[in-house]
Amino acid sequence: LELFVAGSFFLAGIYYFILFLSFKKRYALLCFSMLCFLIFIRSVVTGEMAILYLTNFSWLFARRMEYVTFYLSVPIMSLFSYYLFPHDFSKKILYIILSVCSVFIAVGLFASYYIFTYPRQWYQAIMLLAACYGLYVYARAAKNKRRGRGAAGDPERTRTLRMTMELDPRSLRIIPGRPLI
Repeated sequence: LELFVAGSFFLAGIYYFILFLSFKKRYALLCFSMLCFLIFIRSVVTGEMAILYLTNFSWLFARRMEYVTFYLSVPIMSLFSYYLFPHDFSKKILYIILSVCSVFIAVGLFASYYIFTYPRQWYQAIMLLAACYGLYVYARAAKNKRRGRGAAGDPERTRTLRMTMELDPRSLRIIPGRPLI
């Protein structure tokens, strides 16, 4: 079941990355793709630690990736929320979140095992504060009736785009179709 969940997030990450390549200025898609890849990595290094069965990575590397993905979740989700609702998410708070979380990420990457596992409780408090601010941002955007800047485009647009794909039978490749409105 863990590998099924991991594979689902891996495929979702690829899908949203391809969407980002189609809509280059929609950074919310890139952030969501990165978040899907982060959940994919986290799901194979926690619990049963499937990565140890599939590769010959050390246990310490898997534990380090568990903590680094944990520490990366808040800044990537904050960037996603910022690009989704730039009028409601404060740039100053974004910079504070990114700078504080970068310290934890650096500790997770370069410190010894006993040091990078120690600040987990402190990071959970930061995660709770960031989640409360995110809830505030989403509530404010809903109150102001703002639409997010995802694949659909600018918040002022009321239409959504649907991508179509068609299969070319001669070369067996996928050709992106024109957006339908």
